Amino acid sequence: MKITRNVAVLALSTGLVVSLAGCTLFGGESTGSDNAAATSTAQPAPGQSAPTTASTPRTDAAAVAAVEAMTAYVQHHDDEAAWWSGLSPYLSPEAKFVIEGTDPAQIPATRITGDAIATPASASSVSVLIPTDAGQYRLDMTTRGDDGTAGVWVVSGFTAPEGTR
Repeated sequence: MKITRNVAVLALSTGLVVSLAGCTLFGGESTGSDNAAATSTAQPAPGQSAPTTASTPRTDAAAVAAVEAMTAYVQHHDDEAAWWSGLSPYLSPEAKFVIEGTDPAQIPATRITGDAIATPASASSVSVLIPTDAGQYRLDMTTRGDDGTAGVWVVSGFTAPEGTR
């Protein structure tokens, strides 16, 4: 079956909106010791498989950006405007659209609790798992951006831990 570019973009956008609409993004206060390293030897949670790819400069850069974004996400003790100002530079245009208006007081996570694990998803995207005190978040990172962010890793999607909103 041939998929046109427009259908593929629509499917990707719809998937992003659906995955982000069902979760509450990051939240909480973080200390410097909470900021996880970009790669990890941490064991996966029960029922999850260990990453099969080795650390690369690309996955390391994506993981660093994801941890920075998550750190901003859990810094929700500030007012909403300050929280948004700190978080939005790490977001793709699509993620900004979905996340804008989120009440940071509703974010269950307050800190990062372990190392990030980055796994390549495609040539221009990496999936990063980040443990928090509210559970494990998945950040989908991409280098594509229509606003001049090409080549810069930005969050294109968040998946909150199961059972959180």
